Amino acid sequence: MFSFLVPLASAEEPKCVSLLSKNSTHSEATVEESKSIPVLAIPTGMPPETHVFDQSIAKMRLRKMPLVSIRQLSVDGSEFLQLAPSMSYVLDSPVSEDPTSLIARDVDGKRWSIPIIKIQSFNPKYYLARFSDFTPITERAALGLNSAELERVKKAQTNSPFNSLGSVEKAEFLTKIQLKTSTHAAAVVDAYSRGIRDANRLLMRLLDSGDKLTIKHLEQLNSNVNAGRLVLGMPVASSLVGVLRGTSKVVKINGQKTFVDNFDFQIHQGFTVEGDYFAVNSFPPAMEVPMRVEGLLKKINSLSSNSSLVTVFDLYREIIMIHPYVDGNGRTGRVVLNFMLLKTGFPPIPVASESLYFTSLELAHRYIETIRNNGT
Repeated sequence: MFSFLVPLASAEEPKCVSLLSKNSTHSEATVEESKSIPVLAIPTGMPPETHVFDQSIAKMRLRKMPLVSIRQLSVDGSEFLQLAPSMSYVLDSPVSEDPTSLIARDVDGKRWSIPIIKIQSFNPKYYLARFSDFTPITERAALGLNSAELERVKKAQTNSPFNSLGSVEKAEFLTKIQLKTSTHAAAVVDAYSRGIRDANRLLMRLLDSGDKLTIKHLEQLNSNVNAGRLVLGMPVASSLVGVLRGTSKVVKINGQKTFVDNFDFQIHQGFTVEGDYFAVNSFPPAMEVPMRVEGLLKKINSLSSNSSLVTVFDLYREIIMIHPYVDGNGRTGRVVLNFMLLKTGFPPIPVASESLYFTSLELAHRYIETIRNNGT
């Protein structure tokens, strides 16, 4: 099924729909006319062959290869290693001129030592390695967190003046710290700030009232954090925000009821280098998203002062890994993260968008270090 938008006179489903051909790509969107009813069709691809919840298929294929050719890519300041269209790693340490091994993280946040047999070429750079030689690296996170320091952090938060603030004041405080790490605020600072502020106001009302976080709330949060932005640069962008992948709904656009079908929108993160597309992450097929989000919300709503810091980061990573919306998943996840931290008795912090390549334990360690360095 393709995704489409059809303006309606009422909330009924559209009676006339014009779809794009199967040859359409993710980067295209066209407006077609069908009996004078404008139809904006959003091309979508087939469900990904593998995604972050099931990397085993790609790994099994690689295990069958005696040698693996690894391409090193530099994209937006980050160094990636590409093994196959569905398997990517991010380099975790500088690479020497003639390396004998590489240190990299996979999308589960695990670090690996990759022995290099030889460098195949320098421009672009290719390495030759055996997938069977990849060795997991035991991190400090495996040693656990300092329980005494965790208690100190929670006690400081309990005595913090933040707790005496009203919902609006709490939201204002959270908005200011979130904007510290935003890469979007400079371009659309007014609209973006308002959206983040509205999202935090909603979450602080839920926190103070003790009400549960629902799918409807999550949709509103995604709409808020996308204020001032176009999703994927498509004309349909402002209409798709807040519409959960794997669902369809009627929304109002400029006062007109419009049927939005987001039932089959698949998301792949990647980049194009010299005409070749390299996938970094493929997220769950749209049909899986509603069920996964329902389970996620149950876990978020069950959080309490007895919940561990690692559990909070598990749920934060799960939001990002599910990628429930067309855009703004990272921003939605970051405002919900601070909500979860406060719900479990931990102080909020500015959050950068680097979670995919760190385990929950590693993120918890980095959180404690940030709190420590800020003197909280």
